[in-house]
Amino acid sequence: MCKLAHRAAKISIAEFLGHLWCHEGEKKQYTPAKCPAQTLECFKFTCDTNETEFVARGCGVSLLTTAAGLPNESCHQALEICQRIGGIGLCETCGDKHMCN
Repeated sequence: MCKLAHRAAKISIAEFLGHLWCHEGEKKQYTPAKCPAQTLECFKFTCDTNETEFVARGCGVSLLTTAAGLPNESCHQALEICQRIGGIGLCETCGDKHMCN
C-alpha cells in the first residue's frame, strides 16, 4: 500500500510539472533534453573499471512506458553492462528540479 501511495505521489508531481528537462550525454559533453511525458527523474550513471571511467546522463524511465517504481530503475541496463565488463556502477537519480544530473 505504501508503494502505491508513493507511486501516486510521483504521478501527481509529474503531471503538475509537465515535462522534465535533463542533461543527456557523457562525462563532459552533454546537452539539455526535454524528457518524454511523465518522466520522473534524470540520471547520471558512472561505470568505473580498472582502465577507464564511463559516464552517461539522460532522462529516466517514463511512467507511460516502462517505469515500475524500482530503485535506480533508470540505470538497470547500464548497471548490467558495467558489471559484465568487470566495472563498478554508480547510479544517481534526481527529479527535484530541471537538469539536476
